[in-house]
Amino acid sequence: MFKRATVASAFALAVAGLTAPTQVFAQTFTPTFPGYVTLTGNVTIAEATTLNCQVTLNGAVNPTGASITITSGSFSSGDWQCGWLIYPVAFPWTITPSGAHAITLTGVALVTTLGACSGSAHASWNNPYVWPTSIVRFSSTPVAGLPVDCRLTGDLVVSDGVTLQ
Repeated sequence: MFKRATVASAFALAVAGLTAPTQVFAQTFTPTFPGYVTLTGNVTIAEATTLNCQVTLNGAVNPTGASITITSGSFSSGDWQCGWLIYPVAFPWTITPSGAHAITLTGVALVTTLGACSGSAHASWNNPYVWPTSIVRFSSTPVAGLPVDCRLTGDLVVSDGVTLQ
């Protein structure tokens, strides 16, 4: 009887060890204080036509590092339509980690030459080899649109040493 109980206990512990949940470490943005951040760079926005715009997005890292809130932004330079016929609206937008080197930008809203694009955009986040600049890279990233979807391609430089850890 004692032997059966010991074997049963050992089996139960082994099964429990195999089925125990593993801890998942969430990615966070650092530093969180003061946490101000600007993303700038050239982005190609393809809709019915393709436009190259200088993009500036301003925001702050959430105090927990779980997200970045983009509170304002603008399109300028590049093609003449940038800032006049195509521009960002409906802030705030939110950047959240979606992997070790990936982010999701939600709440994206653009007035475009044909109508509008809004929704989520997925991008890669590349921490710097040399401080202080991380890079957000859009690789023909689709954003839902009317009458047609938009595609974003380009790099945004992240200011103030903000990294994804």
